[in-house]
Amino acid sequence: MPKHSFILWLSLKEKLLTRDRIAEHIEDTSCALCGYTMESLDHLFFGCPTVSQVWVEVKAWLGFTRALNTLKAAVKLTIKDVRGTGVQAIFKRVGIACTVYCIWKHRNIRIFEGKISHPSSIIRDIKMQVYRSLHGFFPNFKEL
Repeated sequence: MPKHSFILWLSLKEKLLTRDRIAEHIEDTSCALCGYTMESLDHLFFGCPTVSQVWVEVKAWLGFTRALNTLKAAVKLTIKDVRGTGVQAIFKRVGIACTVYCIWKHRNIRIFEGKISHPSSIIRDIKMQVYRSLHGFFPNFKEL
């Protein structure tokens, strides 16, 4: 889970180089996932229609009912509301981190490789990342 947590940490520190932050160095400042005129941290992770579809399904899968509108809110939710060392608590924390990581990853795949990811592909990637991470915490995960 280190790469997932690292991306989450970078995003909270506002160190991710979204297109609004490097606008003076690039021509295209639009969101790579939906084409919105200006990609910002808030837009990319919560305002983008593509990502909104991802969050709806991932939140339902993780069992979250609260609205998540910012990365700080998502992290606060995982820190305050999801305490403990059991499978469910770790599942939810890992799920948030993997979601942020996969959104960033698929955004970069679109920019640097020109490949378009459908929301269902992003969701599948998130679930695979979560299961891989959980297997690291709980090697006998299938038996739980």
